Amino acid sequence: MFITFYKFYATDVIHDPNLLKNMDFGLEMFNFHLNQESPHIHIFIDTDADGLTSASFVYLWIQRNFPNAILTFDCNEGKRHGLNEDIISRIPKDTNLMIAPDSSSSDLEWHKVLDKMGIDLLILDHHEIDVDISDTPACVINNQDGQYPNPTLSAPGVVYKFLDEFEYRYFEELGLKPNAHEYMDLVATGMVADLVDMRDFESRFLVLEGLKEFGKDNLLIQAILDDVSSRKDVSNPTIDTIGWDVAPIINAIFRQGDLQDRYDLFKALTNHVETRVYQPLKKTKDNPDKTPIEESLQANIIRRAKSLKGAQDRSVKKELKEIKDEIEQLGLDNNPVIIFNATNKIADGHSGLVANRLAQEYMRPVLMLNGEGGSFRNYDKFPIENLSEWLSSSGLIGTAGHSNAGGLSFDTSNIPLLQQWCNEQLKDQDLSPVYHVDMEIDITKLKNRHIERVGKVMSMFGGKGMEKPSFVVKNIVIETADVQRLGKTQTMLKFTTNINGEEITFVRPFTSTDVYKEFVCESAKQTRGIGTDGVGNKKIEATIIGTFEVNEFNGKSYPQVSIKEFATKPVDTNGARRRRRF
Repeated sequence: MFITFYKFYATDVIHDPNLLKNMDFGLEMFNFHLNQESPHIHIFIDTDADGLTSASFVYLWIQRNFPNAILTFDCNEGKRHGLNEDIISRIPKDTNLMIAPDSSSSDLEWHKVLDKMGIDLLILDHHEIDVDISDTPACVINNQDGQYPNPTLSAPGVVYKFLDEFEYRYFEELGLKPNAHEYMDLVATGMVADLVDMRDFESRFLVLEGLKEFGKDNLLIQAILDDVSSRKDVSNPTIDTIGWDVAPIINAIFRQGDLQDRYDLFKALTNHVETRVYQPLKKTKDNPDKTPIEESLQANIIRRAKSLKGAQDRSVKKELKEIKDEIEQLGLDNNPVIIFNATNKIADGHSGLVANRLAQEYMRPVLMLNGEGGSFRNYDKFPIENLSEWLSSSGLIGTAGHSNAGGLSFDTSNIPLLQQWCNEQLKDQDLSPVYHVDMEIDITKLKNRHIERVGKVMSMFGGKGMEKPSFVVKNIVIETADVQRLGKTQTMLKFTTNINGEEITFVRPFTSTDVYKEFVCESAKQTRGIGTDGVGNKKIEATIIGTFEVNEFNGKSYPQVSIKEFATKPVDTNGARRRRRF
């Protein structure tokens, strides 16, 4: 059992920025404005994590290298993306250049409006261009141009390519030292949060570079890491740190916050230093009088994001219960693809969240309709690998976004036909969950050195397409009395096997009482001598799908198998029913 890693260098995987169409045009436009006495540059922030990070990158870089520039910014409300009348109406009158990272490539009408207003438009985007923009007056630099070799880059990556090339061409003459690489933590955050395919060497290299000094000079990222450090070790941030700890703060503001929240989030990420006053709602031991608390803008944003996320979770939980009841009353859960009309039944911005939870619950794709739009989510173990493409092939509905998660557009009269089409397409197909694993190993052959060797390089994995390696460990026979429930809430399941002196530890965090009972086959027949050791200690046989990890504690390393899925059965010669989690 072994794993081989290939080391690659920047020169091997970084593509020439000049392969991007319109690079010369964009650099000349940018250079012209930056060399004016006091250019007014207006930055348009798109309403998601990679829009925020790419706009922040541009803002911080200009502010540092061209302090004479006047910088302003704006953002859409709600879930709107791209240029529109509201955004155009709020552009300051003396604006010379507008920069739109992560959006607006296809907004040809507004390109021309800005041109008539005498405002140059520089677009640094990664979304597909769905209209003919050959006569646009704007400069559109987009890695989906059919020429650039890496279509997986998201907006922060495109911004990096552009600014890196600008530094190469102009900085020596200007007497400036290149520094675009110092903002790679923003590139990493935006690309991971946007679910960029990490199998591409260039994209992965940029993300790993961003993790080397993650948050070193960014006040908001530092504040998030400090907040998280009270719960877990983030001294060596990984891709998972971005996905689980940083991105949720950003997403909560965009999904639940208002326009002012978004402005403050941008200011927090661009290192604005402000003091905010927080008014506690409850008494605490340290503050029994609920005295107002002064805190930094960054700490204030984290607090607001957590509050918004909590409110969102409570709302989604209530919506889920009501929708699940209706799904089951209508028998929609008998369909291989659940299509549910949630119009006026869920809050704005919740369709994707609710669809995702239901897809996991029912282990099948879910289409959550809301008006004439909505969201779709696939179940990651469903046999359809590209739900967007599959749905579009029906000719009855439009999709946008990622292959297995995105938005919907449709004519409501087509929905009954779409349900019929889905049922017909899948009527003869085996819809059992498909588990992708990297290796199967018998418990008698598994050694701690195997777990340790894999576990020590887990930080290299993460992100879309580069999930942690998973393993099937089979023929595990244990006594249920040895299956422990640990922690304050007793939700950490743990057991250890000992075969020929080799102790292998298995853990499963966040294990509910019901799942624990399922694991130990608690409802199985409890007959003396059948499935027991003769004195009442029941034995079970387990097959585990898990990842190999190394837990560091007090300077020591502890290899363990982290359980993701399981199947257990009593060790019973009468063939008791198998308990399945996969």
